[in-house]
Amino acid sequence: FTVTARAQYSVPLTTGWNLVSIPANPVDSSIDSVVPSTHPATQILTYDPGDANGPWLVATRATDGTWTGTLTTIDASRAYWVETTSFAPISVGIPDQGFNVLPPFLQVVGGWNLVPVVSIEGDAPGSTISADTYFGSTKWVTAYTFNTQTGTWTKILPKSFSNVVVGAGYWLYVTEDGI
Repeated sequence: FTVTARAQYSVPLTTGWNLVSIPANPVDSSIDSVVPSTHPATQILTYDPGDANGPWLVATRATDGTWTGTLTTIDASRAYWVETTSFAPISVGIPDQGFNVLPPFLQVVGGWNLVPVVSIEGDAPGSTISADTYFGSTKWVTAYTFNTQTGTWTKILPKSFSNVVVGAGYWLYVTEDGI
């Protein structure tokens, strides 16, 4: 038999600010591995109301190509705002999900949360999942995502037959803490 290596997961980007996520934890979650010095991204931000460093974690590209700031890793537990001057995607290695590993889960707190779209099936960027299914274990009120190409926000409401998109990030408002 022939073993074929899994292809890199590619997060498409557009020039400007992109609200994105990766569907599973990468092989190496260090920011320099996920977005190396050869990538044209200039800033990456994420919002985590439960983080001890403050709700906004920020990484800025220094003149020598290294990242500086409070954001040091990129993984599937957060969504990210990525500023770039190019259409170059972020390519990252994601290992297969083992049978002995618990499915991923996201902790949310009452109020606004910046959440990724996690997929244990390895869905390709652009694949969709029912928003009611994806956010269904929480007391969610609304979610928003941003389209960089059109400069527009899309609002999603419960029971509206809307979908979330793998590779996108969402501002999610919940009325209480949950998973």
